[in-house]
Amino acid sequence: MQNLSFILVYIILFCSIDSSFITNYEKHFGSKTPYRTVENNNETPIEFEGCQPKKIWYIIRHGARSPTQDVLLNLKQNLPRITQIILHANNHISTTYLEELKKWKLVFGNDTVLTEEGGRELFHLALRSQARFPTLFPKIYSKEHYYFKYTDAERTASSAQNFTFGLFGNGHRNVEFPTPSPNDSILRVSRKGEREEV
Repeated sequence: MQNLSFILVYIILFCSIDSSFITNYEKHFGSKTPYRTVENNNETPIEFEGCQPKKIWYIIRHGARSPTQDVLLNLKQNLPRITQIILHANNHISTTYLEELKKWKLVFGNDTVLTEEGGRELFHLALRSQARFPTLFPKIYSKEHYYFKYTDAERTASSAQNFTFGLFGNGHRNVEFPTPSPNDSILRVSRKGEREEV
């Protein structure tokens, strides 16, 4: 009930906000905000006087995935009522938005799998990294220059594939990845939430 109250307050606030917010709503999702809406698009190479870049290490979290099953269950239970509240409210939402809302269906995805949005996030991160650090990210893959590693989850494997596709285009097929370990003490936090001793 508390979740429903929160959602209703959010809807009331949402319905009373001007249309400029509605057209930029994706920037206001907190940790669920699509990265493309808030990313740093500056592709100017980073240079420091007297310094020559030699090496870079990235530890990158996987891209966006679908919500967890608990969140999806909550959405499945509450969205029909929320939709009806919005459709029957006396507000200033345009008819176009209301018609789109009537047609909209929530597509349930697998929370262990990278979404298309998540794949694009990693692809574009690679492009920006290459533009900003051209000497550290050559466009041709070489196992002497690059080392990529991911955990034993589909979303991290797909994230790595999308990142290398951003760097090398179709040459990403030549990238060598080590077989992921189920107990990777560097990339994965233990189930207890503590880092393993290395």
